[in-house]
Amino acid sequence: MEKLVITAAITGAFLSKEQHPALPVTPEEIRDEVKRCHDAGATIAHLHARHPDRSLSDFEVLGTTIRLINDSCPIITQVGTGVRNRFGEIRTEEERLHNFLNSVDPRPDMITINSGTFHFQIMSKKAPMGSSGRSYVYSNSPQLIEGFARGALERNLGIEFECFDAGQIENVRRLAETGVLPPGYPLNFDFVLGIGGGAPPTPKMLTYMVDALPPGSHWTAMATSQHQAPITTLAMILGGGVRVGFEDNVYLYKGVLATSNAQFVERVVKIAREIGREVATVEEAREILRLPAA
Repeated sequence: MEKLVITAAITGAFLSKEQHPALPVTPEEIRDEVKRCHDAGATIAHLHARHPDRSLSDFEVLGTTIRLINDSCPIITQVGTGVRNRFGEIRTEEERLHNFLNSVDPRPDMITINSGTFHFQIMSKKAPMGSSGRSYVYSNSPQLIEGFARGALERNLGIEFECFDAGQIENVRRLAETGVLPPGYPLNFDFVLGIGGGAPPTPKMLTYMVDALPPGSHWTAMATSQHQAPITTLAMILGGGVRVGFEDNVYLYKGVLATSNAQFVERVVKIAREIGREVATVEEAREILRLPAA
């Protein structure tokens, strides 16, 4: 079975210190957290801009963060290209496309491309799903998806396609069928399960999405909150990669906050060893994902 590629999603875009006191919220804190995750076995750091200074753009902050990480360890840097900035404000598609491709210096090794539009709902047992501020249109038009794909190819960036529902796999397949992606281009997917408005975090949904993939694709799975450990364990059994970290879940066990992202990585590595999955090094992960040279 293919060696296990582990992604650590360090902060998310707008998780707060009030929600978790150990959350890293500066480039220096993120660098230190990424180094801990790398030492624990993670090969990809999934990044969002974090900095309290409002005079700095997300894109300036990401450049600083990537530079610090590159000086600290050889982990693969991967930047999320989502709708909301670090203060929760909605970005236009034009702003996202231009700035994520042109305004982050140094560039990351990879970007994620969100593979379809849906109504993103922040789920809570205490508030109706239509409550103010708890849902918004997660806009990823076909034009934006194609623009990100073409831009990544031109800049020699690796791509991971984030799929929040099974139908979004077909949007990626269409990029290959229409020639936006060249023949034989490596397709790397991340199945994002458990977001309100998207696919549920169930074993049936995960296996359905795996079965729907184009042949030869690499895939990773993640799930939110208490679903993180079961879904990532199943993904390891099925041969996929995994994503863990504070962006998706802050509780190591019920009612017990994790002290760092590295704790989630350590747990994944332990389970992988128990089921006979070898963990990939950074160099091996680059080969598995068929990324451009560092």
